[in-house]
This record gives sequence, structure tokens and C-alpha cells, in this order.
Amino acid sequence: MGLSEKVARKIKRCKDKKTYFLNLRECSLSEIPTEIFECTWLTILDLGNYKELRSNHITTIPTGIAKLTNLKHLDLRFNEIQQIAPEFGQLKSLQTLMLDENQMSHLPKVVGTLEGLTKLALTGNCLGALPESLSQLSQLRHLKLGNCGLKTFPEFILSLKELVYLDLSNNALVQVPEQLSQLKNLENVLLDNNQLEIVPKKVFFMPKVKKITLEGNVIASLPDEVVQQGVTGVQNFYQSFTPVTYDKSVPEREPSGERVVLSTSGGNEQSQSDDEVDYLNEIKLLLVGEGRVGKTSLAKALRVKKNELKDEPSTEGIDISQWVIPKEEFEGKLNLNKDFRLNVWDFGGQEIYYATHQFFLTRRSIYLFVTESRKEDNHGTFFYWLNIIRLLGGASPVILVLNKIDQPTKELPIEDYKAAFANLIEFKRVSCHADYKATVESLKEEIKRIITNEQLLPQIGAPLPKVWVKVRKEIEALQNEQKSYISYSTYLDVCEAYGMTEEQAKTLSRFFHDLGVFLHFANDLELAETVFLDHQWVTKGVYAVLDNAKVKANYGRFTDQDLMEIWSERKYREKRREILSLMKHQKFELCFAIEQGVYLAPQLLPADPVSYTLPANSEHLYFEYSYSFMPKGILTRLIVRRSPDIYQNIYWKYGVVLYYDNTYAVVRENYLIKRISVHLSGKNNKQLLVIIRKTMQEIHSDFNNLEVTEMIPCHCSECKDNPEPYFYKYQQLKRRLDKGRKTVECDNSYEDVSVVSLLDGVGGSHSASLQLIRDFIAKDFVHEALDVMEQYAQQLNDRQMQDEVIGWKAALQQNERSRLLVDTDQYHRQKNRIIDVILNALKHFDE
Repeated sequence: MGLSEKVARKIKRCKDKKTYFLNLRECSLSEIPTEIFECTWLTILDLGNYKELRSNHITTIPTGIAKLTNLKHLDLRFNEIQQIAPEFGQLKSLQTLMLDENQMSHLPKVVGTLEGLTKLALTGNCLGALPESLSQLSQLRHLKLGNCGLKTFPEFILSLKELVYLDLSNNALVQVPEQLSQLKNLENVLLDNNQLEIVPKKVFFMPKVKKITLEGNVIASLPDEVVQQGVTGVQNFYQSFTPVTYDKSVPEREPSGERVVLSTSGGNEQSQSDDEVDYLNEIKLLLVGEGRVGKTSLAKALRVKKNELKDEPSTEGIDISQWVIPKEEFEGKLNLNKDFRLNVWDFGGQEIYYATHQFFLTRRSIYLFVTESRKEDNHGTFFYWLNIIRLLGGASPVILVLNKIDQPTKELPIEDYKAAFANLIEFKRVSCHADYKATVESLKEEIKRIITNEQLLPQIGAPLPKVWVKVRKEIEALQNEQKSYISYSTYLDVCEAYGMTEEQAKTLSRFFHDLGVFLHFANDLELAETVFLDHQWVTKGVYAVLDNAKVKANYGRFTDQDLMEIWSERKYREKRREILSLMKHQKFELCFAIEQGVYLAPQLLPADPVSYTLPANSEHLYFEYSYSFMPKGILTRLIVRRSPDIYQNIYWKYGVVLYYDNTYAVVRENYLIKRISVHLSGKNNKQLLVIIRKTMQEIHSDFNNLEVTEMIPCHCSECKDNPEPYFYKYQQLKRRLDKGRKTVECDNSYEDVSVVSLLDGVGGSHSASLQLIRDFIAKDFVHEALDVMEQYAQQLNDRQMQDEVIGWKAALQQNERSRLLVDTDQYHRQKNRIIDVILNALKHFDE
């Protein structure tokens, strides 16, 4: 094979200087140059590719590789390896073998003879099965088998006693053996996106385990809300089943508030393990839709047997009530030990209330999307509500309810809606009029059918620790006593009365928070000490501000004095600070502080742009987000999150100007065409774009599978100075490079444009990412540098690197939190250590 000048120069330098590291990454190689085999002193050989740019296309590891007997690290990631020569087994010094994302259909047994291996990466090869010879790799610490087509758990893994990191994600595994728990050194186990239904309890209690990922599986014995809390949450969940001694001098309370004596024997007793299981037989039923379509009347008709139809006032915010279904009505379908309860949430349909939907519309619920027979068809309205339910409610079942059919009705394209939204499972025509009682009864039966359908609601009937259900009763009794909130200490007292530790109580708190039992923001300094029991109390307090005539007249601007007047009632007086913190919290993002004692709610800003002038600049950069469906409020949430960066208070409801290091960004939302545009000007536009993209990514992550496309402008001769250039899809450019295509045609000029240069323009290529990290470090913006590094690890599909970056972020945050508790020198020493770790990690990617 003829060598390119670049490759020949690198190999010659290696020979002349006898360097131990040879980097031929991204060198357009179709095979491993035989000249390399003369460099027998080599310890590190990098022949891989970066995920977004694959110029090496090596298909074989040849016989000659056996000459490199000193080789310790071999990287061939993102090539096209199909064959490995038997002589490969002679590399007895090899410690790291990186073969991710190649084209191997089988792994030769010879790999199992490399007994010095400590890291083996095979992610993305369709192997199906692996040789048992790998059990001989007694020193192996890191094993990556993600997306390898595995259907059964590889038994050889159980012999790898030194294993620390195991990636089995994105396979088709149906079970994990209990013997895995015998690997005492395991710290990280990636099992997400398999077909697991059971994971042995002992696996979560391995002595060194830190992380087990299970997303994308349906674990029958573990609620999703617990799985999301990680290993500690799962451990606390299981430990809560353990028989405990609890204080029986504290009588258990039924939801009515009546006292029920637990035992007449006196003293403390230890329960039997069989008695420590109970079931939380309840679910949220959410009624959503436009205003004045009869949601409140329908909610009453469902839960009140002899309901009389009357005109109901429009719901302000949220109205919550309970519908109890006797357990006998589920006989033969659900084995219930108590009546089943639906917590009925009736949402106000006015647009001002949409801002909190992203928090209260939850997964694992039942939705009634209510419309009215008299209204004209409005597909935009249907599209909005069905999409927002899908994005926030996940796979929760939805019933489309056409209300008021006692009046002239309309026809709806139900089959079209069902085809577009898989979670829309039924259509019901109802009226709350006395003559149409049968229609409401039919709707009730459909809801009961959904409750008993394990495929639709797998969490119904899942076992919970009995103490959790007991604490739930205590909380409910407090709610029935009209308590709007309690202190966190009071909550702990309730849990401790049932023998729970504080760690277990924290897990339960987050579980109840995610389930919608109460609100508790445990990681917020200003909110951690308050548990909000009454959602209606919270929302009425919030909307008292947003609905206030003076605040509206001031376009969302209000002061501490205004809040004193708005929250003057006794029930709010003691918690003014906490409600304001809720409004500023990242889950609500309803307002931010302009200055001391002055705040702004951006959703009340004028819709039309304000006039402004920015300094002239010759360096411009454009970026866009295109949505198949755009949830309302994304731009106002960006305004709240990036409020410290707002330039000279330039903002309106659909736009904002941000400033960073002599660079400006005008961010605009166009809801009609479902786009958000970013126009940057200044010498540091790539760095500011990184900050904006990170913030947008965080906002988007609050939605389930939000379909959003990042768009990059063309810079061909025709588009370069055009205020409306042609835009390319960012991910399509990435995939284009994956396929080895170096250029793309502009649809305006029909010129061929370099894909790498397009990605470089927004800091999206390999080299641009590394430079951005260094630029941020140089400016002491370590958080931003780590954000770019995490995105870069995602580009490389390197989950271990992602985990390391997350660890560095945690260390940096911990150092920031302790800044006031340690001396300045100690703080800076720790920060510099983190920076050194980052810079050392970057050295691996240098020439």
C-alpha cells in the first residue's frame, strides 16, 4: 500500500525517535501499513476514527501485528474490521483493545489468550455470541459489550473477578444471573435498553457498586420512579421491605383521619417479611383540553353518583379531587385488598396555565382529552394537546372524550388521530345531562378496563414496602386535615415512626414527588425544608401573581411589595419566600430576578419585538432549532435560565438578546413555523453557541422524545452573506461523515460544501470541540469546558468517558459548595487538580 505523505512522515518520525506512541487516527488508511511492524518498541498504536469523521477503513488485523510484542494499547475504533489473524494472540503485553463499532460477526478465540488485557471494548459489533475463552482474561477490569446482538447473558463474565466496568446495554437480554453479585469489584453495570423483567436483588448490593442503568426495561418488581434514583434509591427500596421495629405508640391513620390501633399487645414487635408488602392502589386521572369544554362537570359526573348538571366556573390552575372505586367492582380482574382510588386532576384550559403543564402532566397516568361537540374542528388544538400528552405523559393511555353530545355534534377523524398517536386508545361520546347517564357509565367502564390492563398500566399491583403505604396514609390524613405544607422534619418524624432511616425517607420522598403525592424539592437549598402537600394551594398562589391585574399591566414585572399584597392572606403569609422560589425553580421557570426585590415573568411580556441596536460586527454565526411539534414556553424558559446573560434588558415574549465575552446572540421564537433561530455576532460566537445549545438541551430533556432538529447554515458563495441562507440538518451532516462523504450540495447555489467546515463553524467537529474545551479552560470557565467534553464523549459514543466527565462535574460542584467552608488555597488546589485531569485527558487526542 502506498503511504500518504502524512502517514509516511509520522512513521518515519516514530522510527527516528523510537517514540512509544504512534497516532494514525483519521489518516485515510484501508489497511495497517506494514512499515509499522518494524517499530517493535511501540506500546501505544492508535488507528481509530472519530465517530463523526471516518477516514480509516481497515478491514483486517494481519499476521504482521504479532511483531509488536511490546504493544500495550491498540485502538481500532470505528473501522471496518471483519477478521483478526490467529497470530494476534502473540501480543501478550496487550492491556487495552478498542474494537468498538466495527463489522465483526464473531470474535476469534485467540482474543481470550491475551491474559494481560485489562480493557476490552467491542460495542457496536453484531457478534450474537462470544467465545468462552474470554473467561481466561483474569485481569480484565473494563468490558464493553453494548449493542452486540446478545440474547443471553455471557456466562464467561462470571469468571472475571477483577471486573470494575461492564456495559451490556442495547442488547436483547431477558435475565441477569444472581451470580453476577459475586463480582465484588464491580462498580458500574450498564443494562439499559434490554428486555429485562427481573434483576436479582443481590446485584444492587454488590460491595462496590455505584451505578446500574436500567432505562428501557420493564422491571416488574421496581417502580420506574425508584429506578430513576439509581443504585442508592433501589437499595433503600429493598431495605424498606426488611422487617423493622417501629413505634407502635404512634397509631396508624386511615385517610379519613380516624385513628386505627395497630396492635393491642403493647411494646415493639418485629413484623414478618410477608407482612411487609403492600400495594398502592391509586393512579392519577388527568382531564385536559381547552377552556369551557366541560372538564369540571365531567370530573364530577365520574366521581359523584347522583350528580346534577349545572354551570361550573372555569377552573383556575388545577382542581384536584378523588374518585374511589369499590374493590368489588374489580373482582376477578384485580386482586385488591382495598378500594381503588383515582386522583382526579382537572386542568384549567386557559393558555396562561400552560406554563406549569410540563411539571404536573406526568407519566404512568390516565388522560382524558376533553373536547366539545359544539366547537368547530380545530386540528391545531388536537395536535397540541395530543402531542403535549405524549411528550410529558410518555406511553400513558389517552381517551378522547367528545363532551356535550346532547347538543348538535360534529364528526372527528378518530382513526387518523389513533394512527398518529399510539397512546390514544379509545374515543367516547358523552354528556353530563341526566338523559345521557349511560354515556358517562360507559366512560367509567372504559377507565376501569384500562386500570386492569397490565400492558397499559404495568405499575398497578406492583408490590411496595408496607411502611411506604403506611406513610402514604399518614400524608393523606394530613392532607385531609387541610394542611397545605409540613416541614421536612415533620415528614422525617412520620417516616421514623415506622422504622425508616433518613436515607430511606429521602428515597420515598422522591418517589412520592415523582408520583404526584406531594411536592418536595430536596436538592434546592431554599425549598428542601418544606414538603408541599396541597398542589392546589401551590398553583393558586403562583397564578395569583400571573393573573394579577397590576402584574399584567406591567408586562410581568413585579416587586417584593407587590408579592406582600398578593400573598397577604394568612395561608400564604408564612411561605412567601418558598412560593417565589418555586416560581424561579428550574421545573417551573416562571420568573427571574431583574434586580434586588424586582422580578419578571416573561410569559407576560409584550409579543412584539422591542427596538434595539447592537454594535457592528463582521463575524456572524447562525443556528436554528426546527420542531415537528413545539411545546409552548420554551423561549420564556430560556429567558429565565439565561437571565444573567441578558444584554441591557432586551427581551420580549418571543425573543431575547444575550451577551458573553464581546459576543451577542439574538434568540427568536417563531411559533407559527415551529422554529427558534439563533443569530450570533462577535469573536466568541462558537463559545456562546455552546452555552445556548447546552441550555436548550436541558430544556428539551424535560420532554419525552421531543422531535427537534438542529440546523446549520450554509456558507457557500451565495449563502455566505445572505441573511436567509440554506440550512442543513446537523445530525444529517454527522451521518454523512459517518458514511465517508466529505461534501454536501447546497440547494440554493448547488455548490459542493465541505461538511467538516460546516461543523467547524458551530464547534461541532472533533478539532473544534477540543479547541472549545481549551478556550473555556483558558478563561476559567470549567463548567462550560466540561459541558463540551460531555457532548464530545457522546459524539465518540464513549460511555465510560461520559461517566468520568460526570464524576469531574460532581467533584467541581462539590468544590464550589464547599468554597465558603475551606480556605481559598484549598479551594483553588482542588479546582486546579480537576483542570489538570481534563487537560491530561485531552492529550490522548493530540497529534
